[in-house]
Amino acid sequence: MGGRRGGGLLVVLGLVGAALAGVTWARTGPVVSDRLVPREGAWWGSYPGQGPGDVEAREAVYGRRVDVLHRYHDWNHAWPTAEERAYAAEGRILFEGWESRVFGGANLCWADIAAGGHDGAIDAQAQRLAAFGSPLFVGFMHEPEDNAGPCECGAVDDPKAGIGTVEEFRAAWRRIVERVRPVAPNAVWVLSLMGHDPAASWAFHPGDDVVDWVAWDPYNWANCAGRSRDRWRSLQQAARPMYAHLDAVGSAKPRMLGEFGSHDDPAMGSKERWLRDLPGTLRTAMPKLKAVVYFDRRATPVAGDPCAWLADSSPQARAGFVAAGEDPYLNQPHK
Repeated sequence: MGGRRGGGLLVVLGLVGAALAGVTWARTGPVVSDRLVPREGAWWGSYPGQGPGDVEAREAVYGRRVDVLHRYHDWNHAWPTAEERAYAAEGRILFEGWESRVFGGANLCWADIAAGGHDGAIDAQAQRLAAFGSPLFVGFMHEPEDNAGPCECGAVDDPKAGIGTVEEFRAAWRRIVERVRPVAPNAVWVLSLMGHDPAASWAFHPGDDVVDWVAWDPYNWANCAGRSRDRWRSLQQAARPMYAHLDAVGSAKPRMLGEFGSHDDPAMGSKERWLRDLPGTLRTAMPKLKAVVYFDRRATPVAGDPCAWLADSSPQARAGFVAAGEDPYLNQPHK
């Protein structure tokens, strides 16, 4: 089969295959939707830490610029910062996480946010987002499962303290989005869950009308951070349960790994292979994942978390990470 006829058939077969895989883009549409969904493939992102020079240092390791730059901000912080605006001007898509606590300080109760007690801060942030102008990802309180429980409003510098119930989280999320969206429609809202227990995580979903993307955070914890019983898991094994649950509940939202990573333990498995396999896994097994953001923080590890997450935890791991980042599936045009 040659010439025009063969090429046309391949295009048709490709589009049919994409439809069967659940991909909704068409080759004739814009390369990026107004909700920052790439028409083909997926965005390649990173959380490199937020110290001076972290972005440049980690991108030197990757051998490329990231598509999505993830950052976290506490409730009182004003963002996007001047530094983040500069990174965005160079072509990166910002992914800003807004936490309902003050780093080094106290938590804010979700019920109080939902009741309007913090509308001033929400409205001020809406104005900053509107002034930024460009589309960006925004999330509120990543991994809320870790903070579900009666609000410990007096807790200081305790990232695991209770902040409220599932219902209170959903109401707080809705309050924020409904106040920000009319002022700053450029904000693309990402619900970031842990995803360890898919059904329990999905209970935090506040409604399709106030969520643009769904994200979760799968890790290969094999034999680190005291998890001696954890076996080595591929990315597909770690991410698939939540992916399948989203299929089961009929979620049509684009999907993201808001954080992900693998420990480096050659006695248990190859991190290099884990990373090299990533583009193929996305392409064939999880095509509804349209962005993946590696947790690559350079700063001192969290106490009790000695896992070797870094992309260059070994020369072999770095080679795998670079190879994944070079794959065409993870190199999509921004406009």
